[in-house]
Amino acid sequence: MGESALKSHRQSEKHLRLQRVSDQNAKFEFVGIKKEQVKESDSEEMLTVPVPPPPPSQTNPSESCVPLQSTQIFFNHDSLQAEIIWTLQTVVNHSWYRSNEHVGEVFQSMFPDSNIVKNFSCGQKKTAYMCVFGIAQYIREVYAKDISPKSFVILFDESLNHKLQLKQMDFHIRFWDTTQVKTVYYGSQFLGHGTANDMLKHMLQETSKLNLKNMVQVSMDGPAVNWKFYEELRQKLQNDHDVGLVNIGSCGLHVLHNAFKTGILATSWDISSLLSSLYYLFKDSPARREDFIKVTSSSLMPMKFVTHRWMENVPGCERALKVWDNVKLYIKKAEVGKEVAKPKNKSFEIIAAASKDRLIIAKLELFKHVALEVQPFLGNYQTDRPMVPFLYPDLSNMVKTLLMKAVKPEVIDTKYSSMDLTNDKNLLPHNKVEIGFAAEKALHDAKRGNDKINDRQVLEYRIQCRKCLCSLIEKLLEKSPLYYSATRQLSCLSPLQMASDPHGCTENMRKLIMSLHNKNRISDRECDACLSQFKVFLCEIPVIGKEVFENFDPYSSRLDEFLSVHLDKQQYKELFEVVKLLLILSHGQATVERGFSINKKLEVENMKEHTLVAQRLICDFVNNFGGVLKVPITKELLASARNARHRYKQYLDEEKERKSTEEQKRKRKCLEEEVENLRKKIKQNKKDHETLINSADTYALRAEKEGNLSLISHSNSLREKAKENAETEKSLDKELAAKIKNLKDC
Repeated sequence: MGESALKSHRQSEKHLRLQRVSDQNAKFEFVGIKKEQVKESDSEEMLTVPVPPPPPSQTNPSESCVPLQSTQIFFNHDSLQAEIIWTLQTVVNHSWYRSNEHVGEVFQSMFPDSNIVKNFSCGQKKTAYMCVFGIAQYIREVYAKDISPKSFVILFDESLNHKLQLKQMDFHIRFWDTTQVKTVYYGSQFLGHGTANDMLKHMLQETSKLNLKNMVQVSMDGPAVNWKFYEELRQKLQNDHDVGLVNIGSCGLHVLHNAFKTGILATSWDISSLLSSLYYLFKDSPARREDFIKVTSSSLMPMKFVTHRWMENVPGCERALKVWDNVKLYIKKAEVGKEVAKPKNKSFEIIAAASKDRLIIAKLELFKHVALEVQPFLGNYQTDRPMVPFLYPDLSNMVKTLLMKAVKPEVIDTKYSSMDLTNDKNLLPHNKVEIGFAAEKALHDAKRGNDKINDRQVLEYRIQCRKCLCSLIEKLLEKSPLYYSATRQLSCLSPLQMASDPHGCTENMRKLIMSLHNKNRISDRECDACLSQFKVFLCEIPVIGKEVFENFDPYSSRLDEFLSVHLDKQQYKELFEVVKLLLILSHGQATVERGFSINKKLEVENMKEHTLVAQRLICDFVNNFGGVLKVPITKELLASARNARHRYKQYLDEEKERKSTEEQKRKRKCLEEEVENLRKKIKQNKKDHETLINSADTYALRAEKEGNLSLISHSNSLREKAKENAETEKSLDKELAAKIKNLKDC
């Protein structure tokens, strides 16, 4: 075929039709969408962005066979990817959507030679619907797809959303993802009343796309309403799916922190108020800070102390001890009132009273000593790593350490339930109570100082110290996870326990398997296979290397990844499935509590609930991947982002229809009320008419009998009023008929 014939063929109708079909198929294959899934009328709008053709003088006939649509799709694909990345960056930085207004024009001005930027448009409205109806929608679908067929754990907690003035109930899902346990934010529900029934209703609504039969545990803190909710949920799962929940108690972090607060409050020293007052005395007061620096020649200020934050106890107390001498000097100068002004607030009064306490340093040292005992546990368990196998030994060791400070050694029982800490016979003498070296030194210095303390004051101080320790231990044991058999049995998954006590681990695994079987989590066959495989695995530990298991550090390494390396084999198939189920069990609420800080950063006036949830989903999703640029831009994400505008329009139509329906209902209700009122008026008018006629007849009869003409006049006036009532009744009937007609039309 010659050149002229080739040109003629390219211009033929058949060639052009085949070329359009070929380009259309290539277009859909490029973006990962089957042609059948998209209407022909929508394809150009979705996938093609016009690219200006080259000038006629530059057109080369030999290059005219290159399809233009492929270049158009390429630029559209890259522009959409850029818009997704920019939306992610906007949400993660907690920026306002309005800040993206005209951003496309700015980028075009900055990069005029970029074809991607020419098609980039991500203004205020597009960022909003891309976030809510594109990216967040994709994340929810991914989570629902990944989680539904697997066993999972739900973590929840609620806090007040100050902007919305509603309780925000956050839900996190914990499940096994490839080689490790993963915890993700799944969504939020917004409540007014927070009863157990309300919580259950909202939880079921949030998890409607998940298979609740696979729910293994519910992680929560310990208020009574939560336990009532837990019991109702457990009963529902038992009735609907014939499965049970694994219970290892409420959040161990909450239990320990509340026990520490109880112990400190038992002393009546009010240390928490003192530490808080030290910070707030100088907060937002440049004048006082300047006076403090001028008097003390030190710029070291007290640290913030928040009683409900788990890790704020030790740093705040340590800083208070460092600056206490300077604080006393400032208080002394302020009370004189010559060099510095005396503050007139509650914080100053609390600190001034404490500065006159000769044992205040010893009291602060005891506070720090006890806080240091509980801080390692609070720090180690604020993680998403699987820590349940280490919960019982760590918590048990800490309780024993606290008991040995105030209880006689022969009384200490590993079961803890038989100990009576209210009986003085079981407790150490006051002078033998361990309060820490720093507190002992402070007490010794107080005895030898200028303002010496007497023996009675020393005795009272030690009595309060013992009371603090005993109250802490009692509160800790009252709601401790130590009392739950599953907590003790889960220690069989600890590598150290496997290497040192294989027989005990085998017995604990047997009990765990039996418990899971009773809850219909595993079958009879799986029970036997799992226990046999566990015994084989324990025998293989010396071959693998006993030191590898003994040297495992749960605070720097992940147990799930460690066990995956050794158990993810065909010979341990059933065992590994059970191990994965046990490792997803939650040890605390640290993940949910951290989310409250993100909520505060995202809260904005007039923000809708679904927008807040979408931004939380995106922030958590990006954080799981380690940054915006590490988020994979998959075909599914591109497709979801591309359909975001369609979903947004659909949402607006639904909202419009909902508002119209509500307006119709409101109008109908008003009409029904008006009809009811008219019927009442008509009924009352009839009664009045009958009463007037009867009264007129009565007066007429009396006039006839008595011959009194004045009664005739009175009777006639009543008949005139009756005629007016009849006219009124006719107008009311007409009005009622019109209202009934309008009601039928409505």
